[in-house]
Amino acid sequence: MKTILNSLAIILLLTWVGALALKYSYTRQMPATPKIEQSRTNAIDAFYGKTVYVTSGEKTKLHIAYGSVLVLVLIYVGYYFWFTKKQKRAGR
Repeated sequence: MKTILNSLAIILLLTWVGALALKYSYTRQMPATPKIEQSRTNAIDAFYGKTVYVTSGEKTKLHIAYGSVLVLVLIYVGYYFWFTKKQKRAGR
């Protein structure tokens, strides 16, 4: 059971790092002004208080990355409480 919790924690950490790396890459590589010819017209708040413009697909990709982190946090917390409750019932 603890192996599952540890595995979930590692997956959560890697997913979170991936989401941050994606946002950091957008901060460094995407234009600070809209580029209509490239379809980069969706503003997102990047790091350092910067606003950059991305395509709708790139914005969706970032939302999916952050959504994945949220889902994994919920799974981890739910499994943790289930695991501790099961441990209490077993008298450990």
